Amino acid sequence: MQALGSLSFQLSMVIGPLLAGVLIAAAGVTAAYAVDALSFLAALWAVRRLPAMTPSGGGTPAGVRALAEGLRYVRRQKVLTGVLLIDLDVTVVGFAKALFPALAVTRLGGGMRTVGLLYAAVAVGGVAAAVLSAR
Repeated sequence: MQALGSLSFQLSMVIGPLLAGVLIAAAGVTAAYAVDALSFLAALWAVRRLPAMTPSGGGTPAGVRALAEGLRYVRRQKVLTGVLLIDLDVTVVGFAKALFPALAVTRLGGGMRTVGLLYAAVAVGGVAAAVLSAR
């Protein structure tokens, strides 16, 4: 199940920028931002329509006390602590993608197409990993 979730996420990371590039080439940046804003509003509308879910089995009401309880639980679960620390590391290291445009122009001698390929390469690698991990 995790492999399928990862595959769908990685495919969206390939298809989304591809569609955005086509939209920008056909209608311009303003249209791409408009479509992005509309899709974001549609997602907010869908989330707003979800029914409220109350915690089963009691639990601490949302707030600072619940946050502290959750952090204590994570600290006791060594595997969960490790996973969260790895995720934090990936998030911090992932900021390097912000440098792709400068890297494409200054080091690779390319333009927007090169930037697109750099961003797509990350997702293509993720798709390959998801497909290969399914076995």
